[in-house]
Amino acid sequence: MTLICLAIGAVLAFILARNSSRPILDMVGAAKKIGAGDLSARVDVNRSDELGTLGAAINQMAEALLQSRVEIEAFNRELEQRVGERTAQLESANQALRQAEEKQRELIETVQAIVWEADAATGRFTFVSQAAENILGYPVERWVNEPSFWVSLIHPDDRATTVEACLTATAGRENREFEYRAVAANGREVWLRDIVRIIKDEAGNPERLRGVMFDISKRKTAEEELRASLDELNALQEVSQTILSEEDPRTGLEKVLDNVWPLQALPWEPSFIRRGTVNLSRCWPPTVT
Repeated sequence: MTLICLAIGAVLAFILARNSSRPILDMVGAAKKIGAGDLSARVDVNRSDELGTLGAAINQMAEALLQSRVEIEAFNRELEQRVGERTAQLESANQALRQAEEKQRELIETVQAIVWEADAATGRFTFVSQAAENILGYPVERWVNEPSFWVSLIHPDDRATTVEACLTATAGRENREFEYRAVAANGREVWLRDIVRIIKDEAGNPERLRGVMFDISKRKTAEEELRASLDELNALQEVSQTILSEEDPRTGLEKVLDNVWPLQALPWEPSFIRRGTVNLSRCWPPTVT
């Protein structure tokens, strides 16, 4: 009888232990599934003791995590949509910027002038348009890669004054315009008009130099020709006034010839000229060969 009672007690104890541990095992299994990402896992809550309270808390946690996942997924979809829209806007803006830069580049290259930019502190060129090669014959790379290239191509007679004017204007933070001669690759002299503007930083200090060089050689040639014509006209007026101021035209002509003779070779000889005896038929008008 004693053995039977002991056996029955053991069976009852096993049944009670199994019934008590099963809810805990169910909770552990559900927690593992939730931890692995299965937020649909739930604990069967059919009791009101501490284990039932713990199971309900696990279910609430899983529900909150599931709701957060739904919200995060919705936020991610919205964020991806916004990123896509922003990317499209940026691409459109970049495309417009590239087109604007291309148009600007084409405009600069079509202008028959040297458009340039340089560092204000070092004077080194950071950009030079292709027109530099067309006007002076030197590759653009030399302007950018050789720090003293611009100074070297200035005509020796103009170099010191031009560089000094450049340094003075930059130090004084003043825009400037000046003219000087440059020596082209083929050795010819090219007159340049350099218009320079100073780009300042937020503190007002010179940061960059930006300018345009125009080839004014034709204008300089025209000015020289005009000056020569004016000199010739003034000389003729002086000759006329000298001759007309004398009562005897021959006396006036002698004065003119006396002034002209040391300056240029004439086809007649000084022995022809004698005050009061000049033979006008032999020396006027002169025949220049």
